[in-house]
Amino acid sequence: MDKLLKNILGCKKIKICVLTVLFTISFIFQHNVIAQKNNNEVKELNLVFSNTFFKHVNEIDAQASLVAWAEEYKKGWEKYSGKKLKANIIFTSETNSLRDIIDTKVTSIITADIIRYYEHKLEESFVPTFVGVIDSTALVKLVLMVRKDSKINSFLELKNKNIVLVAGIISDLSNIWLSTELIKSKDITLDKFCSEVKTVMRPSDAMLNLYFNKIDACLIPMGDYEIICEMNPQIKAELKILKISEGYLPAVTFLANNNDKKFESFVYEFVFNINKQTYGDQLMKIFKINSIGKFKIEYLTNIKKLLDDYGRMMEYVQN
Repeated sequence: MDKLLKNILGCKKIKICVLTVLFTISFIFQHNVIAQKNNNEVKELNLVFSNTFFKHVNEIDAQASLVAWAEEYKKGWEKYSGKKLKANIIFTSETNSLRDIIDTKVTSIITADIIRYYEHKLEESFVPTFVGVIDSTALVKLVLMVRKDSKINSFLELKNKNIVLVAGIISDLSNIWLSTELIKSKDITLDKFCSEVKTVMRPSDAMLNLYFNKIDACLIPMGDYEIICEMNPQIKAELKILKISEGYLPAVTFLANNNDKKFESFVYEFVFNINKQTYGDQLMKIFKINSIGKFKIEYLTNIKKLLDDYGRMMEYVQN
């Protein structure tokens, strides 16, 4: 038997055949091990949200919905790719800025106000991808108003008056816009021009304070102004508009420019169908967004000009 086996293995053709079979079995085994290892690999996904989003909504509800939505995202990705995913929701804070997070964690998706986009130079490593759409537009116009009986007919007559802004992203945008307009005309910023600049959580609070003559002026998004006036014609009858801004893009969702194509493909499909997801739909209602739209470069035209003007004007005033 040993002699027979030796003769068989001594045959060159049979030897090659045996080696080929052994190599094939080894390759299949290694391929299966690698495939199993790849399926067991856990992809870590860091989704970052700016804390400025939560200043005009119920912060606890909003953050809880985002965490639950991330879990829906995780399950969707695992079903789509067959690979495990660890989804981390990270919120910026006073002690944990957007720049700190980007510098210390591998970040895949960021949702932040457009001011932070330029402040932290996100265009270097992130691509603007999605925008929130309200009433068929991603741009927000700001409306400055006073009471009709106030005898104030220009925003330049608000000197030493008190004004209310809406907290969060809109507050920063409002301050920059009105300060830029004031510097152009009076070489002075909003906080130094008015006796008091306060913020409230909801646009309706701002308009009601003005309606009941508790403040001299308020600045809110045009969309909220139109809704409140439609629901309360008596409020509209007592107020008048002093100035309306250009349309500005308030916020954007960015994808890291080093994401793989399969991952990006899933993100697009998942985000554009956010209304069909339990917690996704809940998020849309919390933030009062009608739908998610694709970012367009022209959305940056007005806001970039505003921020450039503001930066130049502030430098002029400070010098």
